Amino acid sequence: MNSLTKLVFLSLSCKKVVHYFCISFACTLLYFTSYAQVKLKKENVKTNQLKPAILYWEFGSPEFVTIETIYPSKDSVATYWNVTHRSPTLNDAENNGFDYYLIKEKTLQPVISHMYHLGFTNYQISVKKDSAWFTIKSMHDTVSYALPVPEFIIPDGPGLPVFIGSLPLTKGYSIEYPELSRWSGKAPYIGEVVTTKLEVVGTDNLEIEGKRYATYKLTISSDQGRFTELWVLKNKPHYPVKINHKIDSNRMMKSNVVKLILFTT
Repeated sequence: MNSLTKLVFLSLSCKKVVHYFCISFACTLLYFTSYAQVKLKKENVKTNQLKPAILYWEFGSPEFVTIETIYPSKDSVATYWNVTHRSPTLNDAENNGFDYYLIKEKTLQPVISHMYHLGFTNYQISVKKDSAWFTIKSMHDTVSYALPVPEFIIPDGPGLPVFIGSLPLTKGYSIEYPELSRWSGKAPYIGEVVTTKLEVVGTDNLEIEGKRYATYKLTISSDQGRFTELWVLKNKPHYPVKINHKIDSNRMMKSNVVKLILFTT
């Protein structure tokens, strides 16, 4: 059994039933975007430091778990990173949703996004050249529109781990970038390009399955007032393992990784 086969097999083996979209929503709300300080370019990301991985995210209780799967693929055109957030259970029609992103391996540019949950939403994006084509289907309506985007743009949601995982993080690192945000606009045109600032503000040690991991603590803030604290692996790849997202002045959404599997190939 090769590494990719193991990756897919393990991603389907968790025992707890949960709503897939919790981690996707939390990551999406990070609103991460920009060109500035380090002026984000292809050479600012180190995609060769990325690795296939499975991360089990918990939301305050073992009953609320989402599996994040990161794995490579290729076709005749390019090589890609695939990132999926999904429920651990395949045979639960009500909760068996997913949030998927296909991202170009060399540039981390988004290609396809597809979020689905029965009775919730069927949300698809296709990025081509200078436009992102949105199709949002509900039980009662379908909205389709094109959004102009800059030549270099970063995806949100499941695009977050591969972007941060590829950055040359160090103490004091700071960057701004343009993000293709799926939720920041106003209905029915909820997709929007936003600007976000990412900063390394400290270091910490976190325990996952009895093992201590050194982490960088980041803050991520957008030009629309969103704010998130994020802990990522200090060793490469810098995948997120803990998120505190500020919903409003009185509420904080918290999640953390309870199981981490990194593959060498």
